[in-house]
Amino acid sequence: MGVETTPALVLAVQDWSSTSQIVRLLTEVHGNISVLARGSRRMSADFRFGPLDVLQWGEAAVVRQKRGFQLAGFAARTAFPQLARSATRLALALELAEVLHEGTPAAPQPGVLQLALESLAALESAPEETVQEVALRFQLRWLVLSGRQPVLDRCVLCDRSAPGRSPVRIDPWRGGVVCRACLRHPAPRITTLSVAAQGALRELIEAPAGTVRIPAAAEPVIARLLDLMVAFALDRPPRHPALDSVRA
Repeated sequence: MGVETTPALVLAVQDWSSTSQIVRLLTEVHGNISVLARGSRRMSADFRFGPLDVLQWGEAAVVRQKRGFQLAGFAARTAFPQLARSATRLALALELAEVLHEGTPAAPQPGVLQLALESLAALESAPEETVQEVALRFQLRWLVLSGRQPVLDRCVLCDRSAPGRSPVRIDPWRGGVVCRACLRHPAPRITTLSVAAQGALRELIEAPAGTVRIPAAAEPVIARLLDLMVAFALDRPPRHPALDSVRA
């Protein structure tokens, strides 16, 4: 098979031998793929910057084989170096990579790579007070692109229209609003969204990364909801310590 060059983001790396690595790449064409990078741990014409590392972005030269892919070379463009100036920025970026690693299949995923790149760029450049909004927007947009966008306009159980200008109750495991008639046995995971929080969610979906300011009172509620929805989508415990018992 011939060599195919494709834009790619490094999501994870593992040493395979003294000279090679196993690398997880996010690509637009193939989705999340595992590749064997022979010789990547040493400087060469194919790997001019030596060992690959998480969050490197560039052009990957991949060869499809019977049992997957081999990485013939990687021309790095950037590793988003400004993320290292802040522990918060770096932690959010690594969590972004983990979500993509765990939640992106080995199949074309239109828009996911672009979302990752614009989110990482915004984490680098956004004012410190807005980096949490960047991370929340990534989570929400990832849910949308994965077909798990929270339903806000109707009950996910009976399809009754949600009240237009009133708080709504969201069941993150069912994917959206549950009306009062259907919510017979409230669970700890149920999240009540104010009108302001609903508006902020819609803004996060539509606005460019780094441009939305979530009302202070709404941010913890939105963070809790998205944490639960992402955790459910990835089949893992929620990140927030207070939510660890919700799945029990």
